[in-house]
Amino acid sequence: IKDEYTFFAPTAFSPDKDGINDIFYVYGNGINPNIFQMYIYDRWGAVVFETKNINQGWNGVIKNVKRDAVKSGVYTWYVIYKDISGVEHQKTCPVTLIH
Repeated sequence: IKDEYTFFAPTAFSPDKDGINDIFYVYGNGINPNIFQMYIYDRWGAVVFETKNINQGWNGVIKNVKRDAVKSGVYTWYVIYKDISGVEHQKTCPVTLIH
């Protein structure tokens, strides 16, 4: 049986600490966790979050400084990773942050 490659990213999240959709993650099946990078940009193109850990999501604050929470709005994520076959993928899309 061959493992199937999948990728998923939500279109919105709400980091209001209610326990539901508080952190923005991308995830899937067949993604090599050792070759992964994710960047979140504001509307001016500034990086507000970045990680090389597929299990670390964005909690809605600028570069994880708790006093620097971002405002509700649309942000852009950009992900670079390789699947388990060694094929590189680059994906980008908007995500809406709702307080």
